[in-house]
Amino acid sequence: MMLPLVKALMQWKTRPGVIKKALADKKFPVCPPPPGSEGLRVACAQMELISARNISEYVDWLYQPLLEAVKRGNQLFLYPEYVTLPLLGLLPVVDEEDGKKIDPGEVFRFVAPFLSQVYHKVFSGLAREAGIYIAAGSMFAVQKEKLYNTAHLFDPEGNLILTQRKMNLVPLESQWGVETGSELEVVEIDGGWRLAMPVCMDATYFEIFRLAGARGAHLVLVPIADINPDYSEHMALRGVWARVQEEPVFGIKSALVGNFFGFKFTGKAGIYAPGEITSDGEGVIAESQNPEQGNLVQAKLCRSLLEKARAKKLSPPGELYRDYLAESYENLLKRK
Repeated sequence: MMLPLVKALMQWKTRPGVIKKALADKKFPVCPPPPGSEGLRVACAQMELISARNISEYVDWLYQPLLEAVKRGNQLFLYPEYVTLPLLGLLPVVDEEDGKKIDPGEVFRFVAPFLSQVYHKVFSGLAREAGIYIAAGSMFAVQKEKLYNTAHLFDPEGNLILTQRKMNLVPLESQWGVETGSELEVVEIDGGWRLAMPVCMDATYFEIFRLAGARGAHLVLVPIADINPDYSEHMALRGVWARVQEEPVFGIKSALVGNFFGFKFTGKAGIYAPGEITSDGEGVIAESQNPEQGNLVQAKLCRSLLEKARAKKLSPPGELYRDYLAESYENLLKRK
């Protein structure tokens, strides 16, 4: 099909009226109270991939785990990385073999304007209707002709309050022409909770969480989508769990799982804390058991417990800035 016709088709399938109609019946029976200074109820999704034939199917896919999270009283919900991937089902690809012949980077650039409209309107609407904070995973976005993997956080009024570009890419993303972000954003929500939202591979590097902690973050949200047919517990340990043992913060990880055009995604959603403040000392508050099936993980976080762990931290931050990677940290205190 000629490119202008595909563009016209995507414009038609993602027009505002279709998005509005898909959201019209997405109601929530309760509205959890705002987070307090002491406690925050959080949930994260482990979501099985679908290929959405229309916007309504996509919104239904997002709505079901969110509805369950709201019913359980959660005040913040985290979706996985690449959360717009199901919308590639709107493209007129005949079959999986045809899909394998397409350059993914070019596809993401082409669909970004259409999917961005869907993404922002859908997640803003869901956050407003549910009355909770929604960490909307990540999507590919084009800014000034550059392709980024970008995460977003919406408040209970549907406002976008945080935008975070992925800073450390996997090799496939580099092949696709994705650019790296260079700043870690931290935002404060109700109850004085401070949040950061690095993306997937960012959690492999301790500097990201150390920066978040130094800027006062209590909670680090990490949406992931690991392309790995053989899930490995040992490989998973290099991520969020390890980081929160090094830097006293809470960590939340959502995961995308399933098969999509020859790629297999595996991973476990989980909620983690420094081992010394978990009941068994293992540092796992809650975690999905099966890395290939959908699941919802939730927990209530206690800030006073986190502060106790921070009080025992041995290395004064000032020494870190002065003696280790000084150039990387030189502006940190000014921005805090």
